Amino acid sequence: MLLAIILFTVYSHNNIIYADSIQEKHVLIVNPFTQDYPGSQLYIKGIKSTLEKNSEFKFDYSYEYLDLARHSHDERYLEDLAKYLKAKYLKYKPDYIITAISAYSLFSKYGNDVFPNIPVIIDRDDDTHFINPMPPNHIEISQLTEIDKNIDIILKTKPLTKKIYMVLGDSINERNIAKPILEAENKFSDKVEFVLLNKLPYEDMLKVIKNAEDNSVILYFRWYSDVKGKSFIPTEVIQTVCQYAKVPVYGVSMQYLGSGVIGGYVGNQELVGQTAGSIVLNILKGNKLSDNHIYASSRVYIFDWRQLKRWKIDEKILPTGSIIQYREKNVWELYKAYIIGTFVLLIVQAVLIIVLLINKRKRKRAETELLQANNSLREMTEKLINIDKMKDEFLVTTSHELQTPLNGIINISETLVEGKYGDINQKQEEELNVILAVSRRLSLLIRDIIDFEKIKRNEIELNLTAIDIRSASTVVVEVLKHLIDSKNVEILVSIPEDLSPVFADENRLLQVLFNLLGNGVKFTAKGTVTLSAEEKGDFVKISIEDTGIGISKEKQGKLFYAFSQAEEETSIQYGGSGLGLYISRQLLKRMNGQIFLEWSEPQKGTCFSFVLPKTKVEPANKKRILELESEEAAATIKVENKSVKNCSILAVDDKITNLRALKSIFHDREYEVLTASNGMEAIEIVNTEKDIDLVLMDVMMPGISGYEACRKIREKYSSYDLPVVILTVRDAPEDIAAGFDAGANDFVTKPFVAKELRARVSNLIQMKKSVQKALKNEMAFLQSQIKPHFLYNAISTIMSFCYTDGARAGELLAYLSQYLQKSFNIDNTATTVSLENELELTKAYTEIQKARFGERLTVEYDIDDSLMEQRILPLIIQPLVENSIQHGLMKRKNGGIVKITVKKEIGGIRISVEDNGIGI
Repeated sequence: MLLAIILFTVYSHNNIIYADSIQEKHVLIVNPFTQDYPGSQLYIKGIKSTLEKNSEFKFDYSYEYLDLARHSHDERYLEDLAKYLKAKYLKYKPDYIITAISAYSLFSKYGNDVFPNIPVIIDRDDDTHFINPMPPNHIEISQLTEIDKNIDIILKTKPLTKKIYMVLGDSINERNIAKPILEAENKFSDKVEFVLLNKLPYEDMLKVIKNAEDNSVILYFRWYSDVKGKSFIPTEVIQTVCQYAKVPVYGVSMQYLGSGVIGGYVGNQELVGQTAGSIVLNILKGNKLSDNHIYASSRVYIFDWRQLKRWKIDEKILPTGSIIQYREKNVWELYKAYIIGTFVLLIVQAVLIIVLLINKRKRKRAETELLQANNSLREMTEKLINIDKMKDEFLVTTSHELQTPLNGIINISETLVEGKYGDINQKQEEELNVILAVSRRLSLLIRDIIDFEKIKRNEIELNLTAIDIRSASTVVVEVLKHLIDSKNVEILVSIPEDLSPVFADENRLLQVLFNLLGNGVKFTAKGTVTLSAEEKGDFVKISIEDTGIGISKEKQGKLFYAFSQAEEETSIQYGGSGLGLYISRQLLKRMNGQIFLEWSEPQKGTCFSFVLPKTKVEPANKKRILELESEEAAATIKVENKSVKNCSILAVDDKITNLRALKSIFHDREYEVLTASNGMEAIEIVNTEKDIDLVLMDVMMPGISGYEACRKIREKYSSYDLPVVILTVRDAPEDIAAGFDAGANDFVTKPFVAKELRARVSNLIQMKKSVQKALKNEMAFLQSQIKPHFLYNAISTIMSFCYTDGARAGELLAYLSQYLQKSFNIDNTATTVSLENELELTKAYTEIQKARFGERLTVEYDIDDSLMEQRILPLIIQPLVENSIQHGLMKRKNGGIVKITVKKEIGGIRISVEDNGIGI
């Protein structure tokens, strides 16, 4: 079959537009070897360079790489190959075929059938002999092997040579070269000993090469395959030979130069390709060839300068016209550009120094004038600075004093809206929501004023680390979704997974994102707010684009000033202090970033962008910690001895110091602490370590955020199966709401008090154990419900078969044993079993009942085999099947059918037990 062959095929067209008068010809180049063989590419290069010099014809090329080195003895392969070529080129027939002698067996046997009457140009060594004569449409290009010239150059450059090892493979093409080697051996038998290695396996050949005597050399021809039929790439073989050999290595092909060979009288396949191209042009132009056998001049003397120096061979003794490659350049050739550049740079520097001296004199004069002017303003400036300081202190003090009662107003209003002190009517709810909205705006204003004053005093402290933008954006979007009152606004995130991390302060970066995304949400009544990011050189660019009200051009220039807002009517309608963009700009500036307005158009939307420097340092992960921290630090994240711990806690944080702090807080005999440095690692540990009692989850981490990791845990574990405590630096109500919405059991703000954290963890673990205990009792109760009358009926049925069908009785005893074993072996401490285990229990039960009720009972199964390892609650399916049989089918005289179906659905597994009994 054609599917059974291994075939590498490349097909291409030259997409060049020619005039209508230019004829188009299709040339098929059939290479017997693989595409990565360098000689193949040189051969094709020679063909195309010749054909494309003409102006009368246009050529399309097709390429086939047959890999005959591995399949030269496989007749079935050749047959399948012929079928493949015939089918492929049935309609798109080539005008000319160019190939090599290794493909002779294919063309001699199948050529007339596959490509009838199409000229075939075959490249071959002159020493190749054909079993059958070539067809008239075949034209041969012969290359003279001329092995004696390589022997002459060896004896001339290394006159003390006593033995020459001939490295040659055993493919169909390589066997043709063995005969001229033997002829050369007879010619030089009185001067040197020949050792032909073509009948050795590859490994044995390398051993011979490695142990070659001092007064010997190696002549490498090619090695497509060895005597065992194993295929090789000749250019890789020559590299290995040169590594193993301790004596000089010569070669006969140009593509081997640079691998460690000295060189020699080598063949250049590009010259042969040029001859093949010339034959095609002669045929096209109507020039009759004098003979179907054409000789190609394809060999030249080429040597590697480095190897000549290594083996102390004088260039003077080489043949006239020899080409020397890889010659080292002198100092001027190597550094000419640098020398000229340095000279030019010195001239430029001299000019700059002169200009700077002139500017320095002018600046001195200007400084003297400014100093005189400043002296008169100094006293007034000092007075203004003192007044400004008093104003700043008043603002900060007042803001801090207002924050506490304002938080009280917000909390009391939220409690009243939730109806915790009794029901309220619609009007009261509306008024309370107004109070909440105004209070929250005032709270944000106070926060902005405090940050504004910190910026003015340069009191902003930053902790610059590698931050993952995807994680930061996920946290912000999670929180903002709780603040969007309208369902008409959608937040979209478009950030590449492979985006480089940025070098920034985590908390302040979140603040900037909250400001910009919050503005987009606030000023968009209907539409989308899109957060995107991309890399720009050494920076990462983050853009927030909305479809909101936009900003007029005359107001865009003042956006980043303090207490500045776009429009007066906008300020009245939407509120705000006009500090958000100013604070964002100042924070980004301190993080070596920049913010700017990308574009804005009234009633169409706005796009703000900011850039931050990217860093090659990856956000912390467990592998990174183990590599970079000391052995003591690395030891702290290893799992402790489980034999001395009662409870297992998984701590998840991307910072090693935070993990060490958590391990220190829970460092006693009651707790075992495992650690993970990112969300994906935490999920993997939760899925593999089945005895984890609680997870402490940081929010801001590389990869996926803590919120997303918590949601993935909840896909498999309920809140009482595996409690999760969220740890974060942000304690705003919207952050807390986002955490609980993701499935968290509790929320602790950093920096936390150790005693409080231990108390919260202890309470959650006690709650989990109480729930588990109740479930275990329930499982034990279900397990005890095996009815005695079922055992009596089953044993009676088996006894009846003992007298009539002993084999059937034995089979039923096995099913009863399996039923009892699976019923009593359910671990009453386990809450789940595999679906496969539950189905085996059910089948054991139904087989016993089928034996009892005979043809009255039929049981059918429709099970998705891919779900067998899924975990379900025990004793779910078998009791349902028992109920269908006892109360649905056996109430009927003719019995009926029970069908058990298990299928995968979105979000879970659907299990159904269906019968055609009396119904309910």
